[in-house]
Amino acid sequence: MQRRVRRKAALEEITPILTRIDVPLQALVAPNTAPTDALLHLSKAVREQIRAIPHFSISSEKTIIKRKKSIATAYATETATFVGGAYITDPIANLYILCAQSEFLVVGGNCGGGLTKLGVTYAAGEVQKFACLLVYDGGDSWMELQDCRAQGLTRFTGASASFPHIWAVFQHLIDERGAFLNGDWKFINSVLGLKSPSATHPCPICIVHKNQLNKTARYRNAGDTYSKDFAQEALLHIKPERIFPTPLHLFLGH
Repeated sequence: MQRRVRRKAALEEITPILTRIDVPLQALVAPNTAPTDALLHLSKAVREQIRAIPHFSISSEKTIIKRKKSIATAYATETATFVGGAYITDPIANLYILCAQSEFLVVGGNCGGGLTKLGVTYAAGEVQKFACLLVYDGGDSWMELQDCRAQGLTRFTGASASFPHIWAVFQHLIDERGAFLNGDWKFINSVLGLKSPSATHPCPICIVHKNQLNKTARYRNAGDTYSKDFAQEALLHIKPERIFPTPLHLFLGH
C-alpha cells in the first residue's frame, strides 16, 4: 500500500517536468530483460520473436554464442563432427565433471531411430542418466561399431588427447574406473566379437547352449571360442561378471 502511494506521489511530481522537456515517461523505465542463461535452450527463431516484443530486451546472438562457448569450455561439452556423426571432444574431462559423485559407471550404446548412441550411464543422486559421447547415423552391427576406430575420425583433445578412438576411451573406463558394460543382446555380442544371439552359444556372459537357455553354465573366459566370430575382433575386453544385459532382451531373445 505504502509503495503504491509513494509511486503515485513520484509520478505526480515528475510528470509536469517530463511534459515540459518533452520526454515520455517510458524513456525512464528500464526495459524488461531476461538473463542470458535463460535463453540458451531456445532456438534462434524463438529468440528473434522475443526481440520483436516492444520494450523487451534480450541478449544479442553474438552474446548468446559467446556464452554457449564459455559453458562448453567450462564443462567440457565442446563437440566436433565427422561425416554422419558427432562427438564430445574431451570425453574424459566431460565424464570427470558429470560423474564425479556417481557410485558407478556403465559404458554402452543403443540404436534407435536410425542413430546409434555410444556413451556412459551414471548416477546423479537417485536418478540414472545417460551421457552420450558419440552419435552416428547408422546401426549397431559390428562393422558399423568398429568403424568408430577409423584413424582420424575422432580427434580428441585435452585429457582425452591420447585416445585414438571412442573404444579406447571405454576400455580405459573399464580398466581404470571399473566401469560395467550394458546394452541389448545384439550390441553386447557385437562389441565382444561374438556371433549373433541365434548362435549355438549365444550368451555373452556364460557358455550356455542355445537349447538349454533355462539352465546355468560357467562364465566365459578369455580362452573360450564358443560362438566366437573370428572375423570380428572384440572392441572391448571385460570380465563377464561386469556385463549387465537388458532383461527385456533376454526374454525376447534378440
